[in-house]
Amino acid sequence: MSKSHEIRGRLCAADPHLAPILPPVPDVHMISRSLLRAGRRVWCIALLQCGSASATAPDTPEPTLREVLVISAPLPDTTIDVDRILGNVRTLLAEDLGSSPTGELTDVLLGRVASVNLADNLGSEFQPDLLYRGFAASPVLGTPQGLAAYQNGVRVNEAFGDAVNWDLIPDIAIRRLDLVSANPIYGLNALGGGVVIRMKDRFSDRGADAVLSGGSFGQRSVTAQAGANDGRAGIYEAIRGLDRTGWRQHSSDRLRQMYLDASLHVGGLTADLSYTRADNALAGQGAGRCRPWRSIGHCRLPGRRESAIALISWP
Repeated sequence: MSKSHEIRGRLCAADPHLAPILPPVPDVHMISRSLLRAGRRVWCIALLQCGSASATAPDTPEPTLREVLVISAPLPDTTIDVDRILGNVRTLLAEDLGSSPTGELTDVLLGRVASVNLADNLGSEFQPDLLYRGFAASPVLGTPQGLAAYQNGVRVNEAFGDAVNWDLIPDIAIRRLDLVSANPIYGLNALGGGVVIRMKDRFSDRGADAVLSGGSFGQRSVTAQAGANDGRAGIYEAIRGLDRTGWRQHSSDRLRQMYLDASLHVGGLTADLSYTRADNALAGQGAGRCRPWRSIGHCRLPGRRESAIALISWP
């Protein structure tokens, strides 16, 4: 006998008149078994409904997502429609560089691209500060850099300070230059945009030429480029050398640049190996206060600023 029936029996034995008044006490074990059976029925019904719903539901096709190509650096031979670029794009070719009197990359940008300005903080025409819409690409450490420069897909900004040494880029070997306004694909410190330089190779540029020149203040220069290919493999080389004493004291310059490219074209496969070398020694006079020296009416210029830079790179 359960405990509930035992309590009811005691109450009825104590007072027989309470028997018809007290309601029957249900058995706890019976209630728990009934609840368990009811729960099992509900669980089975829910499973049957889920199975019927999944069996009768129509097959909905998965949504197809549009493929998005993310490029970490402007690699060579990757073409993008200009209309898809949200910004201004200016393009210069080798013919534009050749038509310039100086042939310097920065001078051509100044003369042919709007919103470009140059500053001469180092006192050398080979190391200017390039300003595009207020954003700088400068060789001076400490300048807030806002332009990224790429040569054949390799970033040429220095690892320390993101400075750009324009004298290390062989201008004679440039095939194409694109100046693109602000775009996130050019990486860090490219808030103002990117300068994308594509160099020459034997398949895109044919022939050979050499130029010798000289002038006042001890200026002597030589530029030469040549190459050959057999339809599958090709080699291209360009060199540039310049020496001058300068039009004032302590302002001599020495420039040595070389670019070498080996190309292989087999079917749809294209492989290029490029090598850049530069060894320059540049000196420039900086602005300063004139200090009397020895006698009245004579001034001594501030000491010269020398910049000796060497580069060897192969992407």
